Amino acid sequence: MKKIIILLLVLVFLVSCSSPAELHVSALKGPSSMGLVETKVAETMDILGSPDEIVGKVTSGETDVAMVPMNMASILYNKLEGKVRLLAINTEGNLYLMGEPIGSLDELEGKTILSAGQGATPMYVLELLTEGMDVSIDYLPNHSDVAAAASENKADYYVLPEPFVTVYKSKVENPQLAYDLAKAYEEKTGHPLTMGAVITTQEKLDEKKKEIHAFLEDYQASVEKVLADPAAAAQLVEKYGILEKAALAEKAIPGAGIVYRSPAESKEAIEAFFALLMEKNPKALGGKLPGDDFYYEGN
Repeated sequence: MKKIIILLLVLVFLVSCSSPAELHVSALKGPSSMGLVETKVAETMDILGSPDEIVGKVTSGETDVAMVPMNMASILYNKLEGKVRLLAINTEGNLYLMGEPIGSLDELEGKTILSAGQGATPMYVLELLTEGMDVSIDYLPNHSDVAAAASENKADYYVLPEPFVTVYKSKVENPQLAYDLAKAYEEKTGHPLTMGAVITTQEKLDEKKKEIHAFLEDYQASVEKVLADPAAAAQLVEKYGILEKAALAEKAIPGAGIVYRSPAESKEAIEAFFALLMEKNPKALGGKLPGDDFYYEGN
């Protein structure tokens, strides 16, 4: 009888323990998935090529935690009638204009720019920074397409984040950084550019709160490890198919804007970005600003 009781207690303990590995996590191929490589969910995470692929997984409830562009988090909040919760910011800055160096953005007058991110952060940052200019901006489905187009000289300039800046450098002859767009945005607005969001839904929090909290702790530790030892993290980036070569990943990590910040830490910057989008195009946020319940306080 004593052995049975001990066995039952062990089983109860195992069931009550919450492991982040139990979660279904979806991330984009890029900084968000690179920051995840040292987590317990790395082996099972979905690594997807575009935000649209993640939207369906969130709305259907297929995924428990998702990494999406900042404005997409607001779109999903409105689409799901206020049930989306912002858990963390995972990417800040990390938007570069590649091509012949320029002294000011005015020099883009009459130029052609290729970018990904139509309807997402890159588009709205570009619109803000080139407002009133005669600039032709064309959009491709994803950042890999932009890097590939650069190898064929299809435009004057290319907008890319890391790790695709490093991919770009491997594809073109004499690669150059023209301008740091995230820095230009911060100079213009007074706030850092919040690029990537970690989200869940209230339903998932009700079901798996302990697992989600455990995951967030694991994710924060992973980000610290990735930034502290890019060489080791790069091996995992290659292993999980985020980039083909660890050598490219190691070069990309320091400039990729990988961070882990709580909603409270970044709320002011997020609200400034959202205010810009509301002024330019409310549809970019799903028609209206998210409520205060969007910013998860961790309780």
